[in-house]
Order: sequence, then structure tokens, then C-alpha cells
Amino acid sequence: MPRVRPSRPAVVTRIALLVGVWLLLTASVQAAATPRIAAANWSSAETLIALGVAPYAVADIANYRKWVSAPAIPAETIDMGLRNQPNLELLAQRPPDLLLTSALFVRDDQRLARLMPVEIVDNFYTGKDYFAGTCAMTRRIGELVGREAAAEALIARTELELATAAKALADSTRPVYVVQFADAQHVRVFGAGNMVGTLFERTPLINAWQGRPTAGASPACRSPAWPSTPRRASW
Repeated sequence: MPRVRPSRPAVVTRIALLVGVWLLLTASVQAAATPRIAAANWSSAETLIALGVAPYAVADIANYRKWVSAPAIPAETIDMGLRNQPNLELLAQRPPDLLLTSALFVRDDQRLARLMPVEIVDNFYTGKDYFAGTCAMTRRIGELVGREAAAEALIARTELELATAAKALADSTRPVYVVQFADAQHVRVFGAGNMVGTLFERTPLINAWQGRPTAGASPACRSPAWPSTPRRASW
């Protein structure tokens, strides 16, 4: 009995279906392999995005967009409440695979740990200088999300940016203040132990502020009347 060979359109259709199924399976595996990471502190959120990982949830997105802006928080990221008081009810509905926080926001860690794994990843309070602490934090986050190579690439790009800035500022001899305007009456003046301090340390740029930070204003000195804790600069 003669064999009936399938027509060319039928073969193409069958191949297309197989490719479609393979793509769906691959996407499902990749989605399952990508952990849903929440970030209670902005340094972790910035680092995740820089490593190409869209955070599942970030604390206080409205103020992040006001004070940090870039890198932008993805539209699909959930706002998980205040940095020092996450929305436990919201997180309990669909807990992330991991919550990243820092030593600044540890008040709710015990309650949060009942809902999800919690890990402190910090670039302050590490016993290292700021830049070394930030590199260590970046590498740790890279390990947690399986982006070790991306973490090393990010550090290398930052080193290159600092080296480029050092060359561009080679003739700089005039001390400068680096300030952040908090409102119409108050500014934050940056000292040592932060991102701006790293720029001063790694380039010829001279920081005009040589005083100690105001109490409670660790990396950035604030004007005495400014009532709230200043944002700690990160990448």
C-alpha cells in the first residue's frame, strides 16, 4: 500500500506547533527559575534593576521615584508600603521568594520572616568602606538571583566610570560642596561614607565639607532643622 506523504503546509504547521510548545515550556521554566524578590530598601532595589532583575515588590515607590528616579521601577512592581513598616497583609497574600532588607529597617524582620525568607544585604554597617561594602552587597545580590556575571560587570562599569571621572577632574583644585535640596529651606550636605564620598576618594575632587555629619545623619550631613533621616546614597 503506497505511503501518503504529508503536504508541505502540513509539515510547516506541525513544526510551528512544536516550536510554539517548546517556547512556552522554555518560558515557563525560565519564569519558575527567576525568584520573585522584594526590596525593603532602595539600595537593593536599584541593584536588582541594574542586574536586569525586575523587583517583585519595592517599598515606598512614590518616594523612590521622587528621590531616586533612575533606574526606574518597572510598572509591574508592587508597592509594599513604607520602608520601615512594610504592608504585611499585602505581602501575606502572595509572599515573595525572598525579601531583601538592610540594617536600617530591621524592626519588622521577625514578623516578616514568618511569611518569607528575609536577608539583610547592606552597604553600610559592614565594617568596610562604602565602596567596598557596596561591591560586596552587589555580589551577594548577584548570588541570590543567579546573576553573578552581571554583578561583576556592574562593578567593572562603575570602576571604569570612576577612572574616567578621575581623568576628567585631573585639574580640579577648588573645593566644592555637594548638596541635595530637601525643600525650600533645607539642604543635605554630603560628607564621607557614601556614594558622593567615594567620588571624592577616587578622584582629585576636593570636598569643601570637612565637618562631622549631624547626629542621625550618617553619610550625609543635614541642616540642623531638617527633621527626618536623610536618604543614604547608593549606586
